[in-house]
Amino acid sequence: MNNWIRFGLCIFLISPVIANPLPTKPHVYVEGSAEIEVVPDTITFKVSLEKVDVDIAAAKADIDLRSQKLINISKELGVLDKYISATTLRIRPETDYIDGKRIKVGVKASRQIQITIKNIESYASILTALIEANVSEIISTRLSVSNETELEDSALLEAMNDAKTRASRLAKTQGKKLGEPYSISEFMTRGEERYMLQISRRVEGQSVANFGGASVDAPSQPSEPFSIGTMVARAEVYVVYFLSDK
Repeated sequence: MNNWIRFGLCIFLISPVIANPLPTKPHVYVEGSAEIEVVPDTITFKVSLEKVDVDIAAAKADIDLRSQKLINISKELGVLDKYISATTLRIRPETDYIDGKRIKVGVKASRQIQITIKNIESYASILTALIEANVSEIISTRLSVSNETELEDSALLEAMNDAKTRASRLAKTQGKKLGEPYSISEFMTRGEERYMLQISRRVEGQSVANFGGASVDAPSQPSEPFSIGTMVARAEVYVVYFLSDK
Protein backbone atom coordinates (compact mmCIF):
# COMPACT_ATOMS: atom_id res chain seq x y z
CA MET A 1 0.00 0.00 0.00
CA ASN A 2 1.27 3.44 -0.87
CA ASN A 3 2.61 5.34 2.16
CA TRP A 4 0.40 8.34 1.48
CA ILE A 5 -2.69 6.14 1.29
CA ARG A 6 -1.72 4.37 4.50
CA PHE A 7 -1.17 7.72 6.24
CA GLY A 8 -4.54 9.02 5.03
CA LEU A 9 -6.28 5.89 6.26
CA CYS A 10 -4.75 6.33 9.73
CA ILE A 11 -6.00 9.92 9.89
CA PHE A 12 -9.47 8.83 8.80
CA LEU A 13 -9.66 6.16 11.49
CA ILE A 14 -8.27 8.29 14.31
CA SER A 15 -9.80 11.69 13.64
CA PRO A 16 -13.43 10.87 14.66
CA VAL A 17 -12.24 9.83 18.12
CA ILE A 18 -10.17 12.97 18.63
CA ALA A 19 -12.77 15.32 17.16
CA ASN A 20 -15.59 14.09 19.45
CA PRO A 21 -14.20 13.49 22.94
CA LEU A 22 -17.55 14.24 24.64
CA PRO A 23 -20.92 12.43 24.43
CA THR A 24 -24.11 14.10 23.13
CA LYS A 25 -26.13 12.93 26.15
CA PRO A 26 -26.19 14.94 29.42
CA HIS A 27 -22.84 14.57 31.12
CA VAL A 28 -20.33 16.15 33.44
CA TYR A 29 -16.62 16.45 32.66
CA VAL A 30 -14.30 16.70 35.66
CA GLU A 31 -10.63 16.65 36.52
CA GLY A 32 -9.51 14.68 39.53
CA SER A 33 -6.15 15.22 41.17
CA ALA A 34 -4.15 13.86 44.08
CA GLU A 35 -0.83 14.41 45.83
CA ILE A 36 1.03 12.02 48.11
CA GLU A 37 4.06 13.20 50.06
CA VAL A 38 6.89 10.73 50.46
CA VAL A 39 10.39 10.78 51.92
CA PRO A 40 13.08 9.75 49.38
CA ASP A 41 14.85 6.51 50.22
CA THR A 42 17.45 6.39 47.44
CA ILE A 43 20.33 8.67 46.44
CA THR A 44 22.19 8.32 43.16
CA PHE A 45 25.62 9.89 42.66
CA LYS A 46 26.80 10.55 39.11
CA VAL A 47 30.53 11.16 39.01
CA SER A 48 32.45 12.48 36.02
CA LEU A 49 36.14 11.63 35.76
CA GLU A 50 38.25 13.52 33.22
CA LYS A 51 41.93 13.79 32.39
CA VAL A 52 43.70 15.77 29.67
CA ASP A 53 47.21 14.71 28.70
CA VAL A 54 49.45 14.69 25.65
CA ASP A 55 49.91 10.95 26.13
CA ILE A 56 46.90 8.66 25.62
CA ALA A 57 48.32 5.96 27.87
CA ALA A 58 48.91 8.43 30.69
CA ALA A 59 45.40 9.84 30.42
CA LYS A 60 43.91 6.34 30.43
CA ALA A 61 46.03 5.26 33.39
CA ASP A 62 44.90 8.27 35.43
CA ILE A 63 41.20 7.60 34.78
CA ASP A 64 41.56 3.87 35.47
CA LEU A 65 43.34 4.57 38.75
CA ARG A 66 40.79 7.07 39.99
CA SER A 67 37.90 4.90 38.82
CA GLN A 68 39.16 1.98 40.83
CA LYS A 69 39.78 4.23 43.83
CA LEU A 70 36.23 5.55 43.64
CA ILE A 71 34.77 2.05 43.37
CA ASN A 72 36.87 0.82 46.29
CA ILE A 73 35.77 3.73 48.48
CA SER A 74 32.13 3.03 47.65
CA LYS A 75 32.45 -0.64 48.55
CA GLU A 76 34.24 0.19 51.80
CA LEU A 77 31.26 2.39 52.70
CA GLY A 78 28.86 -0.51 52.13
CA VAL A 79 27.64 0.08 48.57
CA LEU A 80 26.85 -3.21 46.83
CA ASP A 81 28.39 -4.11 43.47
CA LYS A 82 25.01 -4.06 41.71
CA TYR A 83 24.58 -0.41 42.66
CA ILE A 84 27.87 0.67 41.07
CA SER A 85 28.15 1.09 37.31
CA ALA A 86 30.79 2.64 35.05
CA THR A 87 30.78 3.56 31.40
CA THR A 88 33.52 2.53 29.02
CA LEU A 89 36.50 4.86 28.74
CA ARG A 90 35.99 7.64 26.24
CA ILE A 91 38.99 9.26 24.55
CA ARG A 92 38.79 12.21 22.20
CA PRO A 93 41.16 14.89 20.90
CA GLU A 94 41.51 17.98 23.08
CA THR A 95 42.00 21.24 21.20
CA ASP A 96 42.52 24.88 22.04
CA TYR A 97 42.62 28.14 20.09
CA ILE A 98 46.13 29.53 19.82
CA ASP A 99 46.69 32.68 17.75
CA GLY A 100 43.25 32.21 16.22
CA LYS A 101 43.91 28.64 15.16
CA ARG A 102 42.51 25.42 16.57
CA ILE A 103 45.48 23.41 17.79
CA LYS A 104 45.47 19.89 19.19
CA VAL A 105 46.91 20.04 22.72
CA GLY A 106 46.45 16.41 23.67
CA VAL A 107 43.66 13.96 24.39
CA LYS A 108 40.88 13.91 26.97
CA ALA A 109 40.00 10.64 28.65
CA SER A 110 36.70 10.47 30.53
CA ARG A 111 34.40 8.04 32.27
CA GLN A 112 31.07 8.31 34.07
CA ILE A 113 30.46 6.33 37.25
CA GLN A 114 27.07 5.97 38.91
CA ILE A 115 26.69 4.98 42.55
CA THR A 116 23.30 4.30 44.11
CA ILE A 117 22.87 4.11 47.87
CA LYS A 118 19.79 2.78 49.61
CA ASN A 119 20.94 3.90 53.05
CA ILE A 120 20.20 7.62 53.17
CA GLU A 121 22.11 8.00 56.43
CA SER A 122 25.39 7.22 54.63
CA TYR A 123 25.01 10.12 52.20
CA ALA A 124 27.22 12.58 54.11
CA SER A 125 29.94 9.96 54.65
CA ILE A 126 30.09 9.00 50.99
CA LEU A 127 30.04 12.60 49.76
CA THR A 128 32.81 13.53 52.18
CA ALA A 129 34.91 10.55 51.07
CA LEU A 130 34.47 11.37 47.38
CA ILE A 131 35.50 14.98 47.80
CA GLU A 132 38.42 14.28 50.13
CA ALA A 133 39.70 11.58 47.75
CA ASN A 134 39.74 14.15 44.91
CA VAL A 135 38.64 11.51 42.43
CA SER A 136 36.18 13.53 40.39
CA GLU A 137 35.56 16.80 38.59
CA ILE A 138 31.78 16.81 38.93
CA ILE A 139 29.51 15.10 41.40
CA SER A 140 25.73 15.31 40.91
CA THR A 141 23.22 13.71 43.22
CA ARG A 142 19.61 12.77 42.67
CA LEU A 143 17.08 11.81 45.31
CA SER A 144 14.39 9.30 44.37
CA VAL A 145 12.06 6.66 45.74
CA SER A 146 12.44 2.94 45.14
CA ASN A 147 8.69 2.31 44.80
CA GLU A 148 7.94 5.11 42.35
CA THR A 149 5.49 3.05 40.26
CA GLU A 150 3.48 2.04 43.34
CA LEU A 151 3.30 5.65 44.49
CA GLU A 152 2.16 6.81 41.06
CA ASP A 153 -0.55 4.14 41.01
CA SER A 154 -1.71 5.13 44.50
CA ALA A 155 -1.89 8.78 43.46
CA LEU A 156 -3.79 7.78 40.33
CA LEU A 157 -6.42 5.90 42.35
CA GLU A 158 -6.81 8.83 44.72
CA ALA A 159 -7.17 11.16 41.73
CA MET A 160 -9.93 8.93 40.36
CA ASN A 161 -11.76 9.03 43.70
CA ASP A 162 -11.38 12.80 43.72
CA ALA A 163 -12.88 12.99 40.22
CA LYS A 164 -15.92 10.95 41.26
CA THR A 165 -16.46 13.09 44.35
CA ARG A 166 -16.27 16.30 42.33
CA ALA A 167 -18.62 14.96 39.66
CA SER A 168 -21.17 13.84 42.28
CA ARG A 169 -21.18 17.30 43.86
CA LEU A 170 -21.69 19.00 40.51
CA ALA A 171 -24.49 16.64 39.53
CA LYS A 172 -26.26 17.20 42.86
CA THR A 173 -26.33 20.99 42.35
CA GLN A 174 -28.45 20.38 39.24
CA GLY A 175 -30.72 17.81 40.81
CA LYS A 176 -29.05 15.02 38.87
CA LYS A 177 -27.41 11.77 39.83
CA LEU A 178 -24.12 10.50 38.63
CA GLY A 179 -24.30 7.77 36.02
CA GLU A 180 -21.72 5.46 34.53
CA PRO A 181 -18.39 6.89 33.32
CA TYR A 182 -18.27 7.55 29.59
CA SER A 183 -14.51 8.01 29.40
CA ILE A 184 -11.53 7.95 31.75
CA SER A 185 -8.23 9.41 30.65
CA GLU A 186 -4.89 10.57 31.98
CA PHE A 187 -4.71 12.96 29.02
CA MET A 188 -6.22 16.39 28.70
CA THR A 189 -8.77 16.09 25.86
CA ARG A 190 -10.58 19.43 25.96
CA GLY A 191 -10.32 21.75 23.01
CA GLU A 192 -6.89 22.28 21.50
CA GLU A 193 -5.27 20.91 24.64
CA ARG A 194 -6.12 17.41 23.41
CA TYR A 195 -3.01 17.53 21.23
CA MET A 196 -0.80 17.82 24.30
CA LEU A 197 -1.02 14.15 25.16
CA GLN A 198 1.20 13.96 28.21
CA ILE A 199 0.36 11.76 31.16
CA SER A 200 0.05 13.82 34.35
CA ARG A 201 1.55 11.23 36.66
CA ARG A 202 4.89 11.80 38.34
CA VAL A 203 6.98 11.85 41.47
CA GLU A 204 8.88 15.07 41.93
CA GLY A 205 10.59 17.22 44.52
CA GLN A 206 13.87 18.86 45.46
CA SER A 207 15.94 15.97 44.23
CA VAL A 208 18.99 17.29 42.42
CA ALA A 209 22.24 18.85 43.56
CA ASN A 210 25.46 19.46 41.67
CA PHE A 211 28.98 19.81 43.03
CA GLY A 212 32.16 20.79 41.22
CA GLY A 213 34.91 18.76 42.80
CA ALA A 214 37.49 21.55 42.67
CA SER A 215 35.36 24.17 44.39
CA VAL A 216 33.35 22.31 47.03
CA ASP A 217 34.52 22.14 50.63
CA ALA A 218 34.00 18.72 52.16
CA PRO A 219 31.75 18.56 55.22
CA SER A 220 33.87 18.70 58.35
CA GLN A 221 32.10 15.71 59.88
CA PRO A 222 30.24 12.82 58.21
CA SER A 223 27.48 13.35 60.77
CA GLU A 224 26.94 16.93 59.64
CA PRO A 225 23.18 17.75 59.50
CA PHE A 226 21.59 16.83 56.20
CA SER A 227 17.90 17.26 55.42
CA ILE A 228 16.53 15.51 52.35
CA GLY A 229 13.02 16.95 52.60
CA THR A 230 10.09 15.28 50.85
CA MET A 231 8.96 14.47 47.35
CA VAL A 232 5.42 14.48 46.00
CA ALA A 233 3.66 11.88 43.86
CA ARG A 234 1.08 13.68 41.70
CA ALA A 235 -1.58 12.43 39.33
CA GLU A 236 -4.47 13.91 37.34
CA VAL A 237 -7.31 12.17 35.57
CA TYR A 238 -10.03 13.49 33.28
CA VAL A 239 -13.37 11.72 33.52
CA VAL A 240 -16.68 12.13 31.73
CA TYR A 241 -19.72 10.81 33.61
CA PHE A 242 -23.25 10.50 32.27
CA LEU A 243 -25.98 12.27 34.24
CA SER A 244 -29.33 10.75 35.10
CA ASP A 245 -32.57 11.85 36.75
CA LYS A 246 -32.93 8.64 38.78
